Formats: sequence, C-alpha cells, structure tokens
Amino acid sequence: MRIYLISRHGRRAEMQTYAHELEEMGHEIASSWIFGDGRDDCECGSAELERRALQNMSDLRRSDCCLAFSEPPGSPYDRGGRHTEMGAALAWSKRCILVGPPENVFHHARQVELCYTFEEVKRRLGDSQKCRKRRLT
Repeated sequence: MRIYLISRHGRRAEMQTYAHELEEMGHEIASSWIFGDGRDDCECGSAELERRALQNMSDLRRSDCCLAFSEPPGSPYDRGGRHTEMGAALAWSKRCILVGPPENVFHHARQVELCYTFEEVKRRLGDSQKCRKRRLT
C-alpha cells in the first residue's frame, strides 16, 4: 500500500522512523517531504513554498492511505499544512487513519479510523487487529 504520512514539520525525524518501519512491512511511502532538505517553511521563499505545496499534494494524491499524526490537547502546535492535507485526503476519499487524539470536527468523520499509537496502526495495517472506528451518531 502507498502511504502518505501527515504531521507537523517538527516531527519529521519521527516520521522517518515510522516510514522505515512501514517499508519493512512492505508498504511504499509517498511523503517525500520527510526525506527533504529539512528546512522549516519559515526558512523558505514563496517559490519554494509553492513547490513544496504542489509536491505534497501530488504525493498525497498518489497515495492509497494517509496516516495523520495529531497533537495532544493543549498543544501549541494547532496550525499548519497538516490540516489542509487531511482535508484533501478526506475530499479525495483516501483511507485516513488518525494517530492520536482527535483535534477537530473532521477527525470524527465516518471515514476516519482512529488509532492512538503507531503500534496500533501497524497491527491495523497488518490486519491482525482493528483500530477503534469513529461512528457518527
């Protein structure tokens, strides 16, 4: 399965670790941003930011599934492109797995599968255990 990893940029090294674990399981990683030059968005000009946005959307579009890593309640990291990526994934009917607590109303959508840990995600992707699924009431 081709998987796109969504998280805040500051978790890039963590995403690289997860990417390697997923590759060992036989998955392909579609998120080229985690292996990029490592510069934060604030260090880039408009042309580079546009290039990154287009590349990320292309990577996401080519994926089968996205893993969206949320932040804990009260975290100062409440903004960023990760929210746009999750919205695009939902709009394109991608399989979406939220890793961590829900942060906004869209994380409660029927198509979002909820896992609280990466270990739970690996079990889910290995089909040996189901993640908790959110249901609309």
